Amino acid sequence: MHRLKRFYNQNRQEIWKFIGVIIIIIVILQMLNYVSKKNNEKELQKNVENNTNLDINQKYNNVGLKTEESVLSGEDISKNQKDSIQIINDFFGYCNEQKIEEAYELLTDECKEEMYSSVQVFKEMYYDNVLNGQNKNISVEIWTDDTYKVTIGEDFLSTGKYTNENNIQDYITVKDGKLNINNYIGRKEIEKEKNKEDVKISVIKKDEYMEYTIYTFEITNNSKGTVLLDPLEDINTMYIEDNNGVKYSAYTHEISRGSLEIKEANKKQIKIKYYSKFVSTKRIKEIVFSKLMLDNKYYEFKIQV
Repeated sequence: MHRLKRFYNQNRQEIWKFIGVIIIIIVILQMLNYVSKKNNEKELQKNVENNTNLDINQKYNNVGLKTEESVLSGEDISKNQKDSIQIINDFFGYCNEQKIEEAYELLTDECKEEMYSSVQVFKEMYYDNVLNGQNKNISVEIWTDDTYKVTIGEDFLSTGKYTNENNIQDYITVKDGKLNINNYIGRKEIEKEKNKEDVKISVIKKDEYMEYTIYTFEITNNSKGTVLLDPLEDINTMYIEDNNGVKYSAYTHEISRGSLEIKEANKKQIKIKYYSKFVSTKRIKEIVFSKLMLDNKYYEFKIQV
């Protein structure tokens, strides 16, 4: 025991230096273990996220889903929306495989009637013009319940370069397992009418696009004079109005005066475009022709829709 005390007294500084070094080494090892643990957790999280994205891409081979939440509502994707995205996936899959007829058959009847009257028109106006007849990189975002924001970009796996410069944005709506494409939202049959001074104005339907709305009217003139729906002197005299009192004027610059004339004892169908962008919560309450002219007199027609 005496020798041990003597050894300690003679080597006290070296012993404490040694102990200090051991403590420092232990602290460093604990710090390294902590850092390593955090890095492993980050790597694990990254792998989980990558596997999640992989699962999404495995579901949809031809399109990528940016997020599983609605852009506008923030709600999680529903089963019906997943099924709808699968139809969009099939559509672009047919386009990538140059199966033009199969892709065309996925369009709704109203989309065909309004925009693409035949397979050839679809090929020229959408496949060739929008897709350039090439494979594209397609990403999808949920916009509303049944409308999807689609970004069409260059396929960088084919071109060898990644760029957003030539990206095209489209809105695709899914209805009963079929698609409305190229920013066409869809059609609503209306069948409302107004009779006044031997003139009947019937609202047949409306076709909604992302940037505007087109109404189809049938005007029946039972009078003995010519009816003029609007003299086109003011853009504010022919409009639609929503339930918040907001008015949306017609594209008067696209309308000729002659197209708005209906001869006596005659009937005519007319399409009028309005500055009414698509908003899922918007409700149009009436259509107004405030300067309909008959026998050099002005009449106001308001049609509740």
